[in-house]
Amino acid sequence: MASQKHKTLTLEDKVIIIKLIKSGHSYDAISKTFGIGKSTVGDIKKIKDGTMRFVSITESGTKVRKTMKTADNVALENAVYLWFIQQRRLHVPISGEMICEKALFFHRQMTESDQGFVASKGWLDRFKHRHGIRRLKITGEKLSSNESAIESFRIDLANCWASVSTLLINKSWKNLLPNYFDSEVEENVQTEEIQLAPLINQLQNSNPISNPEALQWAAEAEDSLALNKILADDEIIRTVTAEDDVDDDDTPVNSVKISHSEAVVALNTSLQWAE
Repeated sequence: MASQKHKTLTLEDKVIIIKLIKSGHSYDAISKTFGIGKSTVGDIKKIKDGTMRFVSITESGTKVRKTMKTADNVALENAVYLWFIQQRRLHVPISGEMICEKALFFHRQMTESDQGFVASKGWLDRFKHRHGIRRLKITGEKLSSNESAIESFRIDLANCWASVSTLLINKSWKNLLPNYFDSEVEENVQTEEIQLAPLINQLQNSNPISNPEALQWAAEAEDSLALNKILADDEIIRTVTAEDDVDDDDTPVNSVKISHSEAVVALNTSLQWAE
């Protein structure tokens, strides 16, 4: 029996496939274009949110990072780098020791074993080189600032905010949008009844938009927020362990070996039949 066709998709390929699906291209057309099975296209669609989130929060995106085949363990490498990028976005000080500890943690979670991976200094240096990490922050660096110097400011700010009444805040909003709010706020307003366009147009004096345009903007904003969500460790693992190497789902064909003598006999039989 012949082995199934083997196709390796890069991260960039998956992004293109997701965009083709979104634009209405058929599974059949996509599978023929990329030389993969329809079920593979379906699998990519199932994990599209995780894929796009991964592309969004890795700074270099698909232009530099494709499949990271230079690493011995691609999934582990991606998990550690994804965690690193998230910690940097949160301004968490990171040391080389922390990266090594996290790599060991992900390895144990993904393989259920302590064997097969060593987070050595050599591995750390190669990891930093592959991802262009030139300098790591010293653990605790951000905590060394002089917090006592801002204590008086914090107290003054808290006192100022405490002096602002709820009534003043309500009046401020009504003065900002005098034509939008009634004198009394209507209770039990359903979300479906709220029209975004009038509110947005009140906030700006030019470029008025329609309510469908406002709703589209709101939907895109929600998608953007979802892509920038901070993933928990288990979510990181689920994102990066989606298979990069996929097998075509074409039906395998039986391979029958024919000897030279059998081929000659078959040819002679065909010639005799033709005569």
